[in-house]
Amino acid sequence: MKLMKHITIALVLCAIPAVAVGQTVTCDDCTHVASVYMGEGGVIATAQEDVEMVTWVATCGGVTRSGELEPNDDGVTEAGDGVKMMAGKGATFVKETATGRVGILPHIVPEPPAAPAAICGPRPNRNWPNAYDSQATSSCMLGGGRTKIRLLGPGSFGGTSMITNGMVYRPRSGTVTVTADLWVDESGSYSTAVDNDDSDGPSNASIQKGWAGKTASALGEGSGTNWLTATFVASVAAAVGNPTTVPADGSDDVAGVTQTNTGATAITPEGATTPNPVGQAVLTIGPDSAYCSKTNDNAALVNILAVPGTNAIHPPVAIGRAAGLGSSTALASFAAVTQLRIVCPP
Repeated sequence: MKLMKHITIALVLCAIPAVAVGQTVTCDDCTHVASVYMGEGGVIATAQEDVEMVTWVATCGGVTRSGELEPNDDGVTEAGDGVKMMAGKGATFVKETATGRVGILPHIVPEPPAAPAAICGPRPNRNWPNAYDSQATSSCMLGGGRTKIRLLGPGSFGGTSMITNGMVYRPRSGTVTVTADLWVDESGSYSTAVDNDDSDGPSNASIQKGWAGKTASALGEGSGTNWLTATFVASVAAAVGNPTTVPADGSDDVAGVTQTNTGATAITPEGATTPNPVGQAVLTIGPDSAYCSKTNDNAALVNILAVPGTNAIHPPVAIGRAAGLGSSTALASFAAVTQLRIVCPP
């Protein structure tokens, strides 16, 4: 006795005279509802490759009928000479040649993915010289207030570039400089500041605050300096014992690392006439024979932690557990943490 594999389709029949099309079912024993039309031509259905019998259940006007269909050897997918079928976008047009009766069979397709939701924050414009002077504050997605720390250090040809690998070489002589600043994670936030001139909204600088790449001016004003207000704490993970905090006043170094600015003091870059806003910390790294010498080859791991200042943005900057830093009370006041490995020169 040969066992026959079944599937079941439920046909919702309507009074529109035309042929019927069933939908392929991908389970061994299930009921599938499809939009179907019945006419003198019978039923058109496509069975799975390994299915030998299809049970159909049709309901119309409160009357339910059922039966079994066995596919022909050639597949049973064409309506025959008496019916014309023309596939279109989303449906198939069906016409019975003898009677002229027609029908439209909608295709069953997956629902298209929804368009990504707009996030709250700065919006671009074409008004020179300001690239971003407005912001979305409603009908948009807000983030959770989380932030990220950007590290800048020695780059190519004596320049400065972003440290993306979390590592910097300790100098053989002299010092190298690494700066740290705090930015929103760009998941959605907007400024709630109000200008001092009694205007209705925040200034361009306030709108762009914390958003990397959203410059205050097409002339370069504010480019890369619109970080959040924050101060920073640095500590070095010792080879033995607890991490040692680097003095905030720059009075001494730990493992050759000196913190010359916590972010509380505005810095005027070389060649500039106006200082950058507060919120950027400065670490200088020099030689240390206990870590790097002819007999020592040790990396120093520096923990850099950001304490947010007054930032008129919504949602407010998250700290501690809300910032994803866990439930430790030691991290309860910090917004973000990153690490920098200082390795010996090759």
